[in-house]
Amino acid sequence: MKKQRKRGLLFAALAVLFLLAAFSKSNNSPGVTFLSRVVCILIAALFGWLAYRKFKPASTSRSAPDATTTSAYTRADGVIEFRCPGVHYHHDEIMSLARTSKKWKQTADEIIASGQADQKIFRYWFMRDRPRLVPEPTNPHDPNAVYVEVAGVRVGYVPADLAPDILGYIKNGRVSNVDVFIGGGPFKVVSASGEVYEDAGSSLFVSVRVSLL
Repeated sequence: MKKQRKRGLLFAALAVLFLLAAFSKSNNSPGVTFLSRVVCILIAALFGWLAYRKFKPASTSRSAPDATTTSAYTRADGVIEFRCPGVHYHHDEIMSLARTSKKWKQTADEIIASGQADQKIFRYWFMRDRPRLVPEPTNPHDPNAVYVEVAGVRVGYVPADLAPDILGYIKNGRVSNVDVFIGGGPFKVVSASGEVYEDAGSSLFVSVRVSLL
């Protein structure tokens, strides 16, 4: 992270130099053309963009799908994987499963000593006990609705276009195992030099893996 900031400062300085060159009074001399001004401005813009990229806060790649969309899912070798859409509607319930991670409580020195420098350390881990897929035939929006439950807490729903298939597998006794992973939220990164960067992170997400007989 320290190297990134140094490079960002370098790119920013180069951007300023090229801008100064573009608008310098010396550019009024016959030997300097309008084209050279444009080239200087373009180069300055490039270095400015590179500087922005270096200073832009990192964000987690993990994100929750929007409630208005249907999550993508995959099928392979008797396994179906998907993410629950619209989990922000169940935010409070999901957070009841959250526990502050031990790594989050560690000092910068402890994190570096454990070899976790420059890695994302999430503030929370989430209980994964007793995951279940529960049909909800009385759902007013979809009689095929199936919700996902962890430790007795509803954390989301099966995507609408996948729900009829999942419901069929449940009724036919073909679901052999359900595994749920909840992630996202605040994280921090400790650099090798001991600098600590904290980020609010992304929205929470719920990933589900269903194994079939």
